Amino acid sequence: MKKNFKRTLAKVMAVALTVALAGTAAPNADAAKKIKLSSKSITVTKGKTKKVTIKNVTAKKVKKLTVTSSKKKVATVKKSGKTAFKVTGKKAGSAKVTVKVTVKGQKKATKLTLSVKVKSQAAPKVTTAPTVAPTTAPTTAPTVAPTPTATSDNGGNKDNGGNNGDNGGNNGDNGGNNGDNGGDNGGEVEGLLALRLA
Repeated sequence: MKKNFKRTLAKVMAVALTVALAGTAAPNADAAKKIKLSSKSITVTKGKTKKVTIKNVTAKKVKKLTVTSSKKKVATVKKSGKTAFKVTGKKAGSAKVTVKVTVKGQKKATKLTLSVKVKSQAAPKVTTAPTVAPTTAPTTAPTVAPTPTATSDNGGNKDNGGNNGDNGGNNGDNGGNNGDNGGDNGGEVEGLLALRLA
């Protein structure tokens, strides 16, 4: 009986010790995770804004958050909830942002520093359209119709005129011959009439 009791007691003590160690390990693990920023330094373009978050702490645990800029003319800072803030670039230069996080149950605030570099806006690139050489239409030489060569038909007519003249002359000769024949025929008729009258 005594042996069984001792064994049971030993098991209970071992379980209790394990639970106790597990309970103390959890807070130590949370304590090991220090509050920090998502980045230690940022670069912002003038006129642009970047957001920085606070890690390893929830908004419910944060009691107070303060953010300040060392050079407000270079960069301004504004809270965005309890675990984030926004940095806006004002002009080219460098500045430091101080962050103070007070967690519930703690009297001392956690201090963090962020280095900020602001660069001027890049000049916009001017894209020039490629110069296209004007396409000139090929100049086609005008097609000139060949001028017809005038045939000397009139010359032929002249020849015909000459032939006609010759024919006219021939006709005149024929007329003369006909006249002579008429004269001969008239003389014969008169002779026949004289013979009948006699």
